[in-house]
Amino acid sequence: TNYSFANTGTFNAGTGSVTFTGGNAQTIGGSLTAFNNLTINKSAGTVTLAGSTDQRVNGTLTLTSGNIVTGSNALILGENSSVSGGSNGSHVVGNVTGLFPTTSATRRYPFGSGGVYRPLDIVGQASGGTASLRGSIQTGSAQTVTSTFAGGIAAVSFVRYFQFQNGGNPLTVTAVENMRINSDDGFGPLNPNNNARIATAVSPASPVTWTGRTLVAAPNTLPANLPTNVSTNPFSQSVAATGVFYATFATAALEDNPLPVNFCGINIVAKNSRTIRLEWRTATEQDNLGFVLYRSESENGLYEEIASHQTSPNLRGKGTTLEEQTYFYEDSHNAQPGRTYFYKLVSVDYDGRRHEIPQGDIEQWKIQLPFDYALDQNYPNPFNPVTTIQFSLAKAGKVTLDIYNVLGQKVATLIDGELNAGAHRYQWNAAGLASGVYFYRLQSRDFVATKKAILVK
Repeated sequence: TNYSFANTGTFNAGTGSVTFTGGNAQTIGGSLTAFNNLTINKSAGTVTLAGSTDQRVNGTLTLTSGNIVTGSNALILGENSSVSGGSNGSHVVGNVTGLFPTTSATRRYPFGSGGVYRPLDIVGQASGGTASLRGSIQTGSAQTVTSTFAGGIAAVSFVRYFQFQNGGNPLTVTAVENMRINSDDGFGPLNPNNNARIATAVSPASPVTWTGRTLVAAPNTLPANLPTNVSTNPFSQSVAATGVFYATFATAALEDNPLPVNFCGINIVAKNSRTIRLEWRTATEQDNLGFVLYRSESENGLYEEIASHQTSPNLRGKGTTLEEQTYFYEDSHNAQPGRTYFYKLVSVDYDGRRHEIPQGDIEQWKIQLPFDYALDQNYPNPFNPVTTIQFSLAKAGKVTLDIYNVLGQKVATLIDGELNAGAHRYQWNAAGLASGVYFYRLQSRDFVATKKAILVK
């Protein structure tokens, strides 16, 4: 028998399939229901486990659209169960219990939080009877579990970790598989990311230790490739009958982990021929005092500090936050039309430690300013007797650059001819003229500008 509920209905346990549809919130309450197959396919709303009773799926849980919200209850996945589907729009928010028999089995935990799908599989085998691992996502630093590391890891996630309470017989966990890396999980943009790890821990233990587990394959953690799934190579970790198993993301090298600032990406655009706007986002921050911005005219050249959290309020960090933040800075520091500029960004902790943001694709960190019509102030000014006049042209064409005295009389012509688009620089030698105020006038087909120069002898 198959059942389909649209907003209301009563279910009596059977051997068929139950599908929750409709656009309103729905609940499963009362005593424990052992579903055979359960499908969530809602156009809107959630399915909530109401009351104080867990619910169980023995066959296939299909997540198509809509979330299951467990509250303080749990969705139990039986010893022969499986999970189909799952996405950012369809997952379990809350607690999932996986049952493990005395033979090796894989239980999928189709977690999600913050509108993001965060599944993982636990591979394990119970001894003496069924093991029951009740799992949930814990928000915050994995170092709240322990700050003792083994297995070659340098850091664990401060964003979240997974916690599994065993309520049955002892269990041996032999792998964590298909654990999903999302853009807010704190990995640097690398391909391949050879330092990526999954760390596991058990409690009670003396001491409780995060142990790094190598991965079957190094993931591509470039933003365009996320989300992606990773799996550990086989290991063996015993979980006592009342013990707790933990899993989280980790890294073998601090420089490959952008935490404590989880950097989402940067966008660099030219506002005009002399101003560059940089805008970047962070998914999470921990103890972030702020940022320092550097600029160079070549990728491997000398980078000059142009702004920092000490000089620009826009670059001050948000301390510790799990909410996405946006920062921006407009760079007009001696920026010249047509020039190409490269940028680097460093975050600074409250204790003064500095972390260079991994750049990944260098093309995202550089920009060439367009050429525009502009006439610069001559330099030096005042001058005696030589000064430099610089200007830029958006288009090629006929150009004149004339010098006039205060009576409007033309005293010199520096240019009268065709010039290409781009930046140009000419010197004016006024050795034969008297001290005083002069005006230089640039004219092309689409542009006219005049500036004042002062000759002092």
